[in-house]
Amino acid sequence: MSALRRLQRDQPGPLREVPGPAVSAIVKGTVARDPELRYTPSGYALATWSVFPEGGVEPVRCVAWRELGERLCEQLRQGTLVNLWGYEKTREWDGKTTTEFVVTRADYREPA
Repeated sequence: MSALRRLQRDQPGPLREVPGPAVSAIVKGTVARDPELRYTPSGYALATWSVFPEGGVEPVRCVAWRELGERLCEQLRQGTLVNLWGYEKTREWDGKTTTEFVVTRADYREPA
């Protein structure tokens, strides 16, 4: 159990353990490649794309699920300026470790 969740459990009052990631983050930058939209076998939309963060060297792999993913896939293009809220998720698949940024909210605008 993480220290944050342990602290929340031990505190009296309205704090409760919340499912999901305890750490959230913001990525600000420029879309590096146009989003791709796919659907899972169960019918959920999944959009994937990359963002060059401000001051960063490597692009960040981003994903968005369901209606947010469909909407961002329609609206985002390479070069779009974005502010993305979400969390990092690391997974292992066939011996490879991948890290992606799961987007839960997004603001964007076309470059001037």
